[in-house]
Amino acid sequence: MVRQKGSLLLLALCEGNHCKSGDKGTDSGHGLIQVFKRQKKSWKRIGKIKLPEEADFEDYADIAIRGNKLAIVSQACSALWVGKLSFSPLKISGKGKVYYFPLDKKDRCVYCNVEGVDWLTDNRVLLVSDRIKTDDQKGRYARKDKSIHIMRIPS
Repeated sequence: MVRQKGSLLLLALCEGNHCKSGDKGTDSGHGLIQVFKRQKKSWKRIGKIKLPEEADFEDYADIAIRGNKLAIVSQACSALWVGKLSFSPLKISGKGKVYYFPLDKKDRCVYCNVEGVDWLTDNRVLLVSDRIKTDDQKGRYARKDKSIHIMRIPS
């Protein structure tokens, strides 16, 4: 949630591209944030924010806001996008930067189930990994499942 001109706004990240599921939802590079404004007893959708092309992810798992900084994590891409939010008008400012999570010694994904992100400081994020989904994710994936990770964003 953010405040803009005294109004409370809820920013809701769509998991799929185009805010869709299925094949359309995996059409990478079409991430959206739905914007809702607090009314007396409900939330009213007032618009959307398109993520920049740099956040070219197959899916979007979570969003975190700290001041004007945004962090968005993708489970499928094993990556984190960090950018800036402009408040007047409400939009993404600039391109931001993508950080890919470390790979193993054979250049394979090991952070494959990251589902949550939050800011700890201006340059540190907390990441949360979900449990492994299927038997084929055992082995290298199991070391990072159901875990909390703290990572520093390079300056």
